Amino acid sequence: MTEEKDKKMTDIKEVEFVEQQEYNVLQLNDYADALVGITHEARPRAIYSLSKILDKIKKSKNCERDAAFKEFELEIRMPLFEQRNAPVYLNDIEV
Repeated sequence: MTEEKDKKMTDIKEVEFVEQQEYNVLQLNDYADALVGITHEARPRAIYSLSKILDKIKKSKNCERDAAFKEFELEIRMPLFEQRNAPVYLNDIEV
């Protein structure tokens, strides 16, 4: 990793490595209620409900869905994009 990438990872307070069940997965702090499960693969990854993450951002930032999605993209998803065990975000469908 370059120094710039290392700095970005230290600037992200919502993210840390934690033990989940018997797997070492990358989890998002403050979004435990949005955790849906863990993938079943060689390098397990946490699976999160995108709608629950966006709802939490909307409440905390007092903003609309579009602004919450932009916040999610810039502050959560993009900094972790290149991580091998980056979380998976489930795009919930309301039926």
